[in-house]
Amino acid sequence: MARKTKKKWPSYLGISFLLAMVLGLAWALHWDQEVPKSSVPEARLVVYSPNSNGLLATVVPAFEQAYGVRVQLVQDSTGNLFDRLKSGDSKSDVDLVFGGSTLWYEANQDYFIPYAAKGAENLPASYRAKDQTYTPYAMEGTVILANRQLTQGLTIHSYDDLLNPSLQGKIGLADPRLSSSGFSQLLTILLAKGGYQSEAAWDFVGQLYFDQEAQIYKESSEVNRGLVQGQVAVGLSTEAVAQQLIAEGAALDLIYPDEGSLYLPAGVGIAKGTKHLDLAQAFVDYLLSDTVQASLAETLYQRPILTDQEQKSDLRDWQTIKRLSDESWDILDQQDQLRQRFEKEGVKASGRNRPLEQKPEKTESLRRLLMKRSYFC
Repeated sequence: MARKTKKKWPSYLGISFLLAMVLGLAWALHWDQEVPKSSVPEARLVVYSPNSNGLLATVVPAFEQAYGVRVQLVQDSTGNLFDRLKSGDSKSDVDLVFGGSTLWYEANQDYFIPYAAKGAENLPASYRAKDQTYTPYAMEGTVILANRQLTQGLTIHSYDDLLNPSLQGKIGLADPRLSSSGFSQLLTILLAKGGYQSEAAWDFVGQLYFDQEAQIYKESSEVNRGLVQGQVAVGLSTEAVAQQLIAEGAALDLIYPDEGSLYLPAGVGIAKGTKHLDLAQAFVDYLLSDTVQASLAETLYQRPILTDQEQKSDLRDWQTIKRLSDESWDILDQQDQLRQRFEKEGVKASGRNRPLEQKPEKTESLRRLLMKRSYFC
């Protein structure tokens, strides 16, 4: 059986690649008819992004085509990208940060330029940035993802089920100190088990992450890769990526935990010091356009931030999902403390908090990106 699984994997990777190219081309043709080209030929927009290759390879080419701009992507974990933004130590001037929970943007407002995006007035009031230093464009939910073959005979409906001794060493998690989705998963577990100030909740974190000897990756994309390739049996992932993997043929089961899922908005922000302000603003407007919002719902398994577009999605009905109260505004002042507490828990766990080696940044154009597999960053 294992040999058949390995043979099947490249086939739906190829399908994913072709689908991303076709969708990107279709968007490009649509936008080419609606949006005037930039008056500056072949301008270059530098975008920091932790987003999946599938999302980037579908969304960005149409923008390039419509505005006559070349997008240079710098890909890394959310934490590393924000560290680079704050340090000013970059090989190229950044214009935008695209992706990651808006919690990161709220905590780093001083590094972004306020901008009232076209269509921002239609955003749900609770998700709008008070100072307009970022713009939410989609909702990202936390889920459990299981490798069907490696979890046969196991009952997995909740985070509690992940403490099964048979899963020790077989759970994949993204490091909450570096990964936006990893931090969202940590928040989900804390909120589900009593809140981030609850010692019982932190005890559960210690059991899951450290006593279970979970594989802690630097990026959520590595968790997803580990699941598909059978390196781990269960992983904590995001709804959109989980749906995409399953739709493309991966033998995985998507599980909405009984304790509840946490949905947080993903954001985009214009970096201070951008040399292409008009194009950066155009990119933000583009993400809130009806065309992009509809495509997020219809083809990328994302929950668009504009609720009138969500009905076009094949995702599970929003009303049937148990959702946790995020306490996000209360958490804003606690983010550093939560990451420090997580690190402390790791040190307590018999030294299993292994050091993270820095991964070289990924800087590449969409032309190179389209030649790569679609959802592994």
